[in-house]
Amino acid sequence: MHGFVYKSAMSVGGTSLIFLALAGYDTTIGAVHSVADLFWLGFLYALVPTATLLMAFYLSWTWPMTAHVHAKLQRIMDKRLARLEQAET
Repeated sequence: MHGFVYKSAMSVGGTSLIFLALAGYDTTIGAVHSVADLFWLGFLYALVPTATLLMAFYLSWTWPMTAHVHAKLQRIMDKRLARLEQAET
């Protein structure tokens, strides 16, 4: 579960680059950055992934993986795998 939660947080954190560009952050060599630029940089790289990680943790805590849920997910994955194998032949 840790891998899923970590990857989810990092994937959303990667979208921060788009928002950083929208905030006007200049990536050219020698650019001078204002306090607001540095605030948005810190905000997007620290708080956004942390918030996503906390949300993923909450979901994993409130949606327990019972034997019934696991069996249902396993059936879904087995059907998908069978379709993929059939499509390859």
